[in-house]
Amino acid sequence: GQSLGTDEALHDSVLSMKKDIMSAKRIIAIAAHPRQQWLSMQVCLHEEVGCLMTALKRSLDFGNDADAQLQGDPYGKCFEAYSRVVSSMQSLIQKLRKLEAGMTACENSSTVEAEEGRGKMVEADAAFLQNSCVNAYEKMLTNQQKLVGAWCQVHSGAISAKVKALQESSKGLCISGGNSWKNGLAADLDLKGVLDAGSPKINSIDGAQVSKDVLDLKQVCDNAKSFLEKNTVALQLMGDEAVKALQSNVKDGTRTVMEGDTLIIEGMMIRAFMQKIPVKKKNDLLVTQMDKKADKEIPDDFIHPVLLSSALDATASLRQSRDNTGMAEPVA
Repeated sequence: GQSLGTDEALHDSVLSMKKDIMSAKRIIAIAAHPRQQWLSMQVCLHEEVGCLMTALKRSLDFGNDADAQLQGDPYGKCFEAYSRVVSSMQSLIQKLRKLEAGMTACENSSTVEAEEGRGKMVEADAAFLQNSCVNAYEKMLTNQQKLVGAWCQVHSGAISAKVKALQESSKGLCISGGNSWKNGLAADLDLKGVLDAGSPKINSIDGAQVSKDVLDLKQVCDNAKSFLEKNTVALQLMGDEAVKALQSNVKDGTRTVMEGDTLIIEGMMIRAFMQKIPVKKKNDLLVTQMDKKADKEIPDDFIHPVLLSSALDATASLRQSRDNTGMAEPVA
């Protein structure tokens, strides 16, 4: 398959048919033809191909290489237009496939010839199917377009950059299996042992910067998820390695966001336990962190088990105290 984007002659030919396509649509709409639906869908498919080629040409107007196209269209408007047309064409082709399958079934039926007038219809259907543009246009959808992979790489690059920034600001303390502050700590270590091991490391990082980097990473992961969801059809048809790489990066980046949130919550728990403040205030701080854990849907096994159990005890203690004094739970 020749890339549509470089076939200027074909592009001009399709666009020159625009008026003919509009006229054909009007004629078919009022015609009492037994295959009116099939004819209408074929003409619509021609029209969609014109839109597809126009979308591709707009990108190529910025240059033949993907970098030039990205620079010329930094917000991806041309790619969005291309993706919408691909999705529309794929839907139309699927409907045509189903319709043509029914026409083929009639052609293969042994009882058709016995039905008055149906023999001629079968001959007409055979001619229609022979001239269907479905196969040719479906191949166009799977032509590899450099811009698809390029946009996937843009999102993958953004995720990688933000992961690196978080690793640097957190000194890798949140990365499981890496330099996590929990590495080497026994699960049954007492609370004092956990605090003594974790406090120096947690205090060595800038919590505000870590929080910012977590939010930045979450944003680019959300952007990439949105990109994948909005362009599902176009990306699936491409089957590009860059698509698979982006999906993997989104998965890994999302986990790193959760690990970053976990580090922040654990850090606040450690500080709450170590601060010399009234028990009630200490418990209030711990309850706040447990609420954040719930809001961010962080699994229990992400939190050090001793910190988690101690925080749960504090939460239970505070709620018991409120029950005993008749104090209502604070409104979230």
